[in-house]
Amino acid sequence: MKLILTSLIFIFMSFLPIYAKSLPKGFVYLQDIDPTIIQNMHYYSDENFVGKKVDGYKAPEVTIEAVKALKAVQAEIQKDGYSLIIYDAYRPQNIYKICLNVLY
Repeated sequence: MKLILTSLIFIFMSFLPIYAKSLPKGFVYLQDIDPTIIQNMHYYSDENFVGKKVDGYKAPEVTIEAVKALKAVQAEIQKDGYSLIIYDAYRPQNIYKICLNVLY
């Protein structure tokens, strides 16, 4: 019975989002609010000036106020067939240090 319960727990955990963690108060994941906004996370891939994946956030974390504004703009420009693209909206302070070390 314990083996079955343990297996079920691991199966359930595998369905959680890969970025599941508690966000600071007042922040949300952009994709959870408006999945139509394109997210281009180059620093979280090998395609950046560092030449390798830079650990950080896997998805843009934005304030509720910012996401409301982005969602409103997205709705307006989609009428003309356009979309917002968010580039690398996840860099914490330690990522800036890594990038600066590469540059200097």
